[in-house]
Amino acid sequence: MGKSGPMKPILSRGARLASGAAFLLSLACAAAAVLGQAGRWNRVLDVANNFAPVWVAGGLAAGLIWLLSGRSRRATPWLAAAAVLISAFQMAPELLTAPDSAQAAPVGKTFKVTGQGSAAQARKLVEEGMTRSEKKTKSTGRAK
Repeated sequence: MGKSGPMKPILSRGARLASGAAFLLSLACAAAAVLGQAGRWNRVLDVANNFAPVWVAGGLAAGLIWLLSGRSRRATPWLAAAAVLISAFQMAPELLTAPDSAQAAPVGKTFKVTGQGSAAQARKLVEEGMTRSEKKTKSTGRAK
């Protein structure tokens, strides 16, 4: 059975609609991925990087829809590929780093700032080489 008769216009409209949807999806995902890259300089735009897996999935879906709907728009596969590649580039460090990779052990004393205090006070304590609890122990003579 070929595509003829009353079904041909319906299938043609459906293919055009799917092609248009694939184009818009690929355009939106590529634009969002590029905005995520601009997040290097702007904290607001950096939020787009949190959705990088969505941009990858959207780019892949747009490419698949483009393939299945007759390949009518030439920009769609390029935009879809851009969305996938840019977002995958953004996700690569997290994907390539082993989750159980050992972190470097701290050298010397560690220092943790808790509660209220200024950065100048924290630097002063670090320079003196003591933590707040050590300072309290010295001043009161007993540990808390």
